[in-house]
Amino acid sequence: AQETALREIERSRDEDRAERTYDELLEQLHRLVQEGSRIQPAAWRAARARVAEELGPKVFNGLRAEDSRHFLLTAEVFLTASRDVADMDAAPIAVEYAKVVETELQKRFLTALEDHLESRAEIRTIRCGRKTLTPDRDSSWKGAFQRLGLGDTGYLLEDIANGANDSALGDFLRSRGVQRGALLSISNDLRVISTKYRNGAAHTRRLSRNDLLEFRTLLFSPENGLLRRLVELGQRVEAGTRAP
Repeated sequence: AQETALREIERSRDEDRAERTYDELLEQLHRLVQEGSRIQPAAWRAARARVAEELGPKVFNGLRAEDSRHFLLTAEVFLTASRDVADMDAAPIAVEYAKVVETELQKRFLTALEDHLESRAEIRTIRCGRKTLTPDRDSSWKGAFQRLGLGDTGYLLEDIANGANDSALGDFLRSRGVQRGALLSISNDLRVISTKYRNGAAHTRRLSRNDLLEFRTLLFSPENGLLRRLVELGQRVEAGTRAP
């Protein structure tokens, strides 16, 4: 399936068609992994135990969305199952890891920003890199941020950190104890994921297993891994607590 999809992408000069082909490939591979959860439940139990131990209960249980844990375990089972496959493009596994990040941001942090803006009728525009975000036609912000990719979300966080959206979102996040440095560090990681591990792999080059392990380290690092920072960010925004 992977070889067929890559040949189709190489032949196609239509970027949208190439992206659809790649998405279809990922769906096929994902279905295979999901089938494995029924045929080989021991592999899923082993992956869950390994991830829970590496991340620690605070981070693993702190992943708010059930989908986040689902994508994370899918990636881990896929990673283990493919370790002996010579020259396999690791991009499909990287996409599953990226979905963990996307889901946590969308279901928690970005939703909180939308909820805040719903109470601020005077705010009509938000800067996001080269883009300008506006409410929907019914003047609702619900869904305005959910359409952002990882790269755009990185620019949004950078703009908030640098004061471009201060009155709209900066003051709100500071009141929740979210510091500028935290926003910038997450912003930087999101753009690396977007350009190198997710979109880069899908459209410009194959992703090696070493690239994938590098991506995993970025997520799992026990001291300052991205998953730990995303959980802390989400908890602060939801709880409304100030930084100590």
